[in-house]
Amino acid sequence: EAICRPSAARVTTLITITLPRWTNPDQGNEKLRSKWLAFRSALERHERAHQQHAVDAGQRLYDALLALPAAPCRELSQQATALARGIIEQGQERDAELDMRTDYGRKEGVKF
Repeated sequence: EAICRPSAARVTTLITITLPRWTNPDQGNEKLRSKWLAFRSALERHERAHQQHAVDAGQRLYDALLALPAAPCRELSQQATALARGIIEQGQERDAELDMRTDYGRKEGVKF
């Protein structure tokens, strides 16, 4: 079997953050608007932390793929797949830990 070695890699991390939007804030009083802005800001900060976890995982995967040693092509492909799965799992664990530590952001002000 042919021997392959990684010479280049491309890792794409697709991230979608969906945040609530208040469509008519002028209809609320100042106290309500202030409370909404604090909630929205805290929620965005919390979600950006999850986003950073994904970006970090993508970078770790990229670096790990390029560091794989030469091996039979099929074996190298299997190693790359296992690496990807492991790094994705680690990222999910980081997200779960963040949510547990912050009570899904509530300890950071994500409450209304």
